[in-house]
Amino acid sequence: MSDNKLSVRYDEWLTKDELDLIYNAGQFFLYAAEEDLREFCPEEDFLPEIPEHVRREIIIDIIYSSPAYTVKFMLSKNLPLSFVSGEGYSPLHAAIDADYPEKYEIMETLIKKGADVNIGATRETMAINSWTPLHMAMAREDKKATDILLKHGADPTIRTIIDDYSTPAETAEILSKIKNS
Repeated sequence: MSDNKLSVRYDEWLTKDELDLIYNAGQFFLYAAEEDLREFCPEEDFLPEIPEHVRREIIIDIIYSSPAYTVKFMLSKNLPLSFVSGEGYSPLHAAIDADYPEKYEIMETLIKKGADVNIGATRETMAINSWTPLHMAMAREDKKATDILLKHGADPTIRTIIDDYSTPAETAEILSKIKNS
């Protein structure tokens, strides 16, 4: 590994400058007021000058840790939503893990704008633990997120491609046994 690149996942590399850009963008979006967002990103496209692989990491960071108004602003732009970041999160995975009251509204918006409810359990789109968003919602015992995903066509029969090769329900059962032991 060269000194100026850091591994995000086995098949992706980000330079230190790209990581700094992701960090600085994340800090801006975390603390920006609504009017600052409109001034910073007036175009229809979301940060079009930033390379796609870097923009994906910024999108995940915003969904996971920024205020809901920032996420809603970002979702008003043209942006890709069916991808898995170098850290193994799709936009839906990040929304499920987010800690703000509007996360379910954000999930609905992500799905309406094209986020794949079944992403994550293939070699091409492997997410963290090879989980689909439904695996994550059920593992987190998040009934409302589970219901949203099922309503929008999440497949409860998809198995992970690593570890226990489990369905979402089997994953939740395994984790529940571990938690209660």
